[in-house]
Amino acid sequence: MARRSHDRRPAELPLPVRVTETAEGRLLMSASLVTQEAPRRHQRVEAERPARLLHDGRWHDVVILNISGGGASLGTALKVRPGATAVLSEAELGLMAGTVVRRDGETLCLSFGIDEKRRLALIDKLTMMANVHLFE
Repeated sequence: MARRSHDRRPAELPLPVRVTETAEGRLLMSASLVTQEAPRRHQRVEAERPARLLHDGRWHDVVILNISGGGASLGTALKVRPGATAVLSEAELGLMAGTVVRRDGETLCLSFGIDEKRRLALIDKLTMMANVHLFE
């Protein structure tokens, strides 16, 4: 069965959005109808860690706001368009290549394009970071 255009969330709408169709065939879009965030594939770790972002051949200072095995939210005034590729570098986590998926004010969201082995190693490091207080 072919998907109708309203079965997908339009890219320009804020998250989360619910799209419903009325009996007359009109589409209604509402963020207020959604009561909770969709579950994430990877648990996020709040970080506030300094890092560097390689984009267009130059390194830029950024702050990792939160990070997961799938991507990161970065604090930066850098203007990077969605779809651009970049490499994130952090002292303990290493290098992570990815694609910019969203920009909102001074927050840039990066989706990692790393293989499963690298993703699992990253998740292990993030688990240690999130639970370091248990080892002190």
